[in-house]
Amino acid sequence: MAACKGLSSCFNGTDQRYNSAMQRICLAVFCCLLVTCGRKDVHRDGSIRLRGEKPISLRGAEAGELLQEGTASWYGPDFHGRQTANGERYDMDGMTAAHKTLPFGTVIKVVNRDNGKTAVLRVNDRGPFVAGRILDVSRGGARALGMIGPGTARVSIYLHNAATMERKPTKGYWTLQVGSFGTFEAARNVYLRLEHYGVPVELQRYDNLYRVRLGQFKSEQEADRLCELLKDEHLGCWILHVD
Repeated sequence: MAACKGLSSCFNGTDQRYNSAMQRICLAVFCCLLVTCGRKDVHRDGSIRLRGEKPISLRGAEAGELLQEGTASWYGPDFHGRQTANGERYDMDGMTAAHKTLPFGTVIKVVNRDNGKTAVLRVNDRGPFVAGRILDVSRGGARALGMIGPGTARVSIYLHNAATMERKPTKGYWTLQVGSFGTFEAARNVYLRLEHYGVPVELQRYDNLYRVRLGQFKSEQEADRLCELLKDEHLGCWILHVD
């Protein structure tokens, strides 16, 4: 609106040549304002334009390797239900994160250097879009890291397990639902017990419940084999097909 008022005021000069010159200047400024609006740093393929930052390479990286250190923040209600950069719907209570260059599906371990708390998160979005920050975590991740109140935290990012990088079958997959819980903490405790299996673990909020799902399998037989292993840890599971 301010740009429009400024543009209008340029047309009220008394000198025609001066007025014409000012019109061109104001039009140029107005066009620049339009071009700079919106999330222009994100390309259609989900990549992000870096501004003097070095992309992180996973080539040769091993589980437990330190990838990056810096400041993390979290994002929640304003983005809940919106589409993330990889096409999913953002679940603010899931265990996910936005990073500028790590491949979608990369599973990372984030350590809050201010309090020692940790969270295992899956990259499914791009960001942060604030200078000086390296990671945006979901509200679920922020709760696990103890950074809801502060809003930001100094963190270390480690590669959790290279084998857990997400590769979803295009026509659905089989998964194990290990439980539905009334509280986030109860679901998170089970989530943490499943990390060592080397397959994707998801913590999802559904209505007033938190459900934990494990794995993305091409066949029901594969899912059943892992379900048998879970029984040894006294964990129940249901085999589901996700379209």
